[in-house]
Amino acid sequence: MPSAPAVAGSAGSMPAEAEAFVRLLLSEKGMMMFERAGFYRFKELRIAGDESAVPQSIRALIKGSVCPYAKTK
Repeated sequence: MPSAPAVAGSAGSMPAEAEAFVRLLLSEKGMMMFERAGFYRFKELRIAGDESAVPQSIRALIKGSVCPYAKTK
């Protein structure tokens, strides 16, 4: 079964709702939803790019960064 990439772009005019949605996807409940849909559970999540652009509540759920030169706060 394929692994599903988690990609979050611009939150647009609803940043709080977008952040809540991504937190749901990365939560245990979200992981179970992925598994029921036939996807594998994420083993490792990383931020690619500017880590400071990712809300702290999301960064706390992600283990590391793809790019060793990615900015951190």
